[in-house]
Amino acid sequence: MTEEAKAFFSYSRLDAEFALKLAKDLRNAGAAVWIDQLDISPGDHWDIAIQKAVGGSSSLLVVLSPHSVESENVMDEVSYALEEKKLVIPVLYRKCDIPLRLRRVQYIDVQADYDAGLQRILTQLQTHQKNIGSSPPQPPRATTAEWDMAQARAAAHAREREEAEKAAQERLAREAAERQAAAHEQRHVQEQRANQTHTPAPPRTVPASAQPAPSKKWLPWAIGGSVVLILLIALIATQSHKSSNTQQPDTSTTTTAPAPSPKAQPASTGSTATSDQQPPSTGTARPDLHQWLQDAMNASQGPSVEPLRDFFDDTVSPYYSFSSVGWNEIAADKRAYFTRFPEIHYQLLSWKHTPQSDGSEEIECDVQYYEIRKDGVAARGVTHSQMTVRLKDGHWKIAGIH
Repeated sequence: MTEEAKAFFSYSRLDAEFALKLAKDLRNAGAAVWIDQLDISPGDHWDIAIQKAVGGSSSLLVVLSPHSVESENVMDEVSYALEEKKLVIPVLYRKCDIPLRLRRVQYIDVQADYDAGLQRILTQLQTHQKNIGSSPPQPPRATTAEWDMAQARAAAHAREREEAEKAAQERLAREAAERQAAAHEQRHVQEQRANQTHTPAPPRTVPASAQPAPSKKWLPWAIGGSVVLILLIALIATQSHKSSNTQQPDTSTTTTAPAPSPKAQPASTGSTATSDQQPPSTGTARPDLHQWLQDAMNASQGPSVEPLRDFFDDTVSPYYSFSSVGWNEIAADKRAYFTRFPEIHYQLLSWKHTPQSDGSEEIECDVQYYEIRKDGVAARGVTHSQMTVRLKDGHWKIAGIH
């Protein structure tokens, strides 16, 4: 049997004992399998042997357990096999959350009945390997050098994305600093204008030498005017005194009318409303979209998926690379992510929303993330997200995200 017809074993090191037993039982029954514990010779380079084996095999048998779904190496091998259209056979060894990428692939459960499960795996492998052996020769698959080149290209693309995210983060920080500087300058100008408006101008002093000398021509007129003014004041005072003596009111019969009560005054019929009497709103208020987005980011930091339920619609279309998923698939995907990254921090850098004709909103946002993987490795950067949200029972719900 050719190397291409063999099935590659993908498993976690913590499940090595079971994987070796299953591989030996399949070999003894006539199936062609490749497992590192039996097929890597002493002195071989481990990574190169693994790359060559997974690239040259026509099928992949993945042992599913809580350990394997958390293993990046296992998930990378599964993703590669699916992208290359290889036959993938999931074997459920221990109960676990099956990754989203394998939900559409029928798995074989060996927990309750190992022998029955072994027979099903054997039948599927032998049928597939028989078809591979009878098919016309295929063009040669990628060599180890080509595989390394592909990985180098992927690493280069990852570096480009990281540099682009770093540049975007620097640009956002620079724009924020410019806005802050402009606001500071504007406040400074306004303060200067306010000081100029409220500061009185200093009095203008005229030198004594420049002041005109008083003229003596108006002196007789001033004296005559003063005498007339004094006589007029005396006459007015005399008349006022006579009037007060002859026209005293009879205080014994006079009563003071009470001031009208404010409540007795008629209500104003004008149409202008004051700040305390605003007309009631007739429309239903839409929830604050910015606050909702902040709450959704906080819930996306984990570690539990339950707080996320309120932010997703029953069906989300699309959900990243999937055309449509339900909440159960989303919860499984988020639970697996929180397991891999037990510490996640998000910070909203910028966002905008565009109202749609059907009442929904299109949201675009830049989010800075900092997360620590389960093995202690930290990652940080800036990611751009787009989503469609719509109101349901008075709450915003994510209807699509990519």
